[in-house]
Amino acid sequence: MAGVLLALAERPDQYRRLRADLSLLPTAVEETLRLIPDLKLEKIESSCCGMAGAFGYQAETAAVSLKMGELSLLPAAREADADTVLVADGTSCRHQIADGAHKRAVHVATLLAAHMNGPSA
Repeated sequence: MAGVLLALAERPDQYRRLRADLSLLPTAVEETLRLIPDLKLEKIESSCCGMAGAFGYQAETAAVSLKMGELSLLPAAREADADTVLVADGTSCRHQIADGAHKRAVHVATLLAAHMNGPSA
């Protein structure tokens, strides 16, 4: 994983391209995660977790937030077995998963860091 991050740091043109077209980011994250040996990657097709920062915590919008999460993200998170690692880059998305599915989700960097020193890390 360190090699992937180093390669990106050594290629500022690619880094700038990624920042200029954020639609590439999910693909870059998925491709990076695929470099973890023996990782089975399954993408949850979801447009938005429903939180949008503090939107989901406001009394007048909390119900809408949960409805958005229930479209696909929260049911899929609930169906994940105990050995599944849920990855969500957004802080509010991780909170929505915790509150709505009672599961823990980690940031992609946390998962990558855990595997940089081998699978036992």
